[in-house]
Amino acid sequence: MKARSIITYFTDEAGEKISFDVLIVANSRDDAPEKRTFHEKFTLKSREYNYGDKYYLVLADANDEKNIL
Repeated sequence: MKARSIITYFTDEAGEKISFDVLIVANSRDDAPEKRTFHEKFTLKSREYNYGDKYYLVLADANDEKNIL
């Protein structure tokens, strides 16, 4: 398996980032999927959020953030 670094963050419907970036380095070589899980915490920016709005988790290549995974 090849290691991969990704940047993760949340956006709103307009594509505006609403959280700070979290870097995940996926470099585990374990064969068991349950040992290749990650637990991360996201800090949302201080603003008003609406229950009916849609928010998206974005995964992007750390070497090229335009490459959305």
